[in-house]
Amino acid sequence: MPKTQVKGLNIHYLIKGKGDPFLILHGWGSSSQKWEKVINLLSFKFQLIAIDLPGFGKSQELKESWDINNYNEFLKEFIKKIGLKDFYLLGHSFGGTLAFKYNSENKVKKLFLVAPSLVREKTFKKKLFSLNVPCPPFLKKIIYKGLKSDYPYYHGTMRETLKNIVSQDLSHLKPLSKTILIWGKKDRITPLFQADKIKKDVLEIIPGGHALEIEKPDLLVEKILENL
Repeated sequence: MPKTQVKGLNIHYLIKGKGDPFLILHGWGSSSQKWEKVINLLSFKFQLIAIDLPGFGKSQELKESWDINNYNEFLKEFIKKIGLKDFYLLGHSFGGTLAFKYNSENKVKKLFLVAPSLVREKTFKKKLFSLNVPCPPFLKKIIYKGLKSDYPYYHGTMRETLKNIVSQDLSHLKPLSKTILIWGKKDRITPLFQADKIKKDVLEIIPGGHALEIEKPDLLVEKILENL
């Protein structure tokens, strides 16, 4: 697994296949390895580059809390460092947020967003993040688990980073490249109705939940190839 240093952090990434470059950005709490099935299926046509974003997988943890702008600056530096040009870009969930932000400033060959977490609604979960009400740690974990939140599983800089990320709504941005949304019909993490609030050229709805790269890799790849 190749590695490089970006923003003073040791970063690991995967490269497989030959052809037009195709960069994959995983979701929050995930890694490049979770995309192995998709990478194997696409490697006959593309050179796949799947990065472990800072704080995840084999890449180094953050030294201080970041927001989406920090991750975007990191991504631009990473792309420049490995000499990536004229490439396809895919982002899933949080990776979709980052991909969308990047493409609002930099053109790519085509943008694929898989259930991107772009829409930030004023939900009870979001209100809980901002409150500092005394509560036993075990009770907080139960509450966040019921809300399907990643919050209790992270500490220090990564917890603060998550709070920064969920406070930023980027759905108003305009992508510079043709944008294909791919969404699981039964996604409960980023519900399908959020797709209506995101600027796109194509919306593909397929069976499955949020982790389509694991649940439906064949069908996900099929939709990618149909929309090249």
